[in-house]
Amino acid sequence: REEEVSEEQNVKVAKAELIQSRRLLQMHELRATISGKVKEVLKNPGEAVKEQELLVRLQNVEALRVEGFVDLQEARKLRKGMPVIVEPVQPEAPVELLRGHIQDVNAVAVTPGKEPWIISGGEDRCARVWGRKPLSTLDARLVWKELWTLRHPASVRAVACTGVAAKKSLAATGTADGVVRLWDLKDLEKKPRELTKQHNGTINALAFSADGELCVSAGDDKSFCIWNTGSGELVERVPDAHRGAVTSVQFTADGKLLTAGRDNTLIVWNLEKNGKVKSRATEFDRRSGHVDQLGVSVDGKFVLFDQGRQLQVLSIEAGKIEGVLRNTASSNFTTAAWFSPDGQAIVTIGAADNRLQLWRNPLNARDRQTRGRAAELRQYVWPDSPTTCAAFAPEAPFLVTATRDRQVLIWALPSAEEIVERPANAELIHIDDFLEANARQIRIVAEIRRKTESLKPGGTATLVIYPK
Repeated sequence: REEEVSEEQNVKVAKAELIQSRRLLQMHELRATISGKVKEVLKNPGEAVKEQELLVRLQNVEALRVEGFVDLQEARKLRKGMPVIVEPVQPEAPVELLRGHIQDVNAVAVTPGKEPWIISGGEDRCARVWGRKPLSTLDARLVWKELWTLRHPASVRAVACTGVAAKKSLAATGTADGVVRLWDLKDLEKKPRELTKQHNGTINALAFSADGELCVSAGDDKSFCIWNTGSGELVERVPDAHRGAVTSVQFTADGKLLTAGRDNTLIVWNLEKNGKVKSRATEFDRRSGHVDQLGVSVDGKFVLFDQGRQLQVLSIEAGKIEGVLRNTASSNFTTAAWFSPDGQAIVTIGAADNRLQLWRNPLNARDRQTRGRAAELRQYVWPDSPTTCAAFAPEAPFLVTATRDRQVLIWALPSAEEIVERPANAELIHIDDFLEANARQIRIVAEIRRKTESLKPGGTATLVIYPK
């Protein structure tokens, strides 16, 4: 009997211990507010856990959440329930890599057409012409190949091609010795026409007028020259057009010329029909960035104007800021910024890690709340070397860039549907109420209320919140 009583007591003790163990386990049980598939376990049983520390990652594409960080000063303005605009950003690698240059590549340009040529110029004193050709006589797949090597006596610093509306098919190259060369793209075996004795120093920028009848060159000597492409004659030379090197020249659709220089000014010039300078129309000063080449919209109404981490879309006629691109990275915009041929997007150089950024044109935003503010669409990633130049294909869906490590890169562009897509809507559901030691940012979480096709689980996005 004593043995039976002892056994009953042991059973009672064991049951009590089991109940207590279950209670302890339930106290440390993970309970997610959404159901889903476990993608990653960040903490194992027995490991110490801090307050608000992530333990497990779940995936449920029907209940997407976005996590982000805001500066402590800005976080004080936020409240749960605030609406959030979610702008997906997709990192992408180049789709093609063209190798041939043996030194830095300084300039690129793309000819019109569905099967265009790419022209790149570099420190190796060559302009290289690239096109798509069959892989072999037995394989009809088209691949990019170097078609021509145009040799120069000095480094090639600038390249330009005639556009879609031009009757001529020309390319221009500018070199470090101050010479401009015009090449007939229909007969590259023919010697180029040399435009000489006007620039003293490096040619930094070249551009053709829409009809291809005029070519403008600009250089370190603070001047720009306008040339007749048919005769090769100098139409106009403007010495001391800027107080520093001239780095950007662009013709507009309505017959104006825009120049930008290292004196931090942007100047609009009125031209006669024959290309002679009629008057100096407008000067925009107080540029504070490092963007040497500033793009002009296809309709000639807007120009990009650099202000450090901001790039403004400026109305040429009114002199008014109509839109802004804000770099969320810590670095400034640099080197170049261009409108796409259809005016829907803008490419910029200067993001962290040598990334290029592709933005929606802020003037085309469909949402009234976001009009005037550009949304980032792509981050084109080439971490090995800084980007030196960029050019859109006028009639093909790609972008070309080049780098200091001798590469010419081709990037795919997003579809027209994605570019005009409305951003996703979300609601702010969580704001951390504590701050890690030495931290200057607070974690926030937003839950998606209206998804978009471009918003993918595991992707990255920019969160936009307008505090009331």
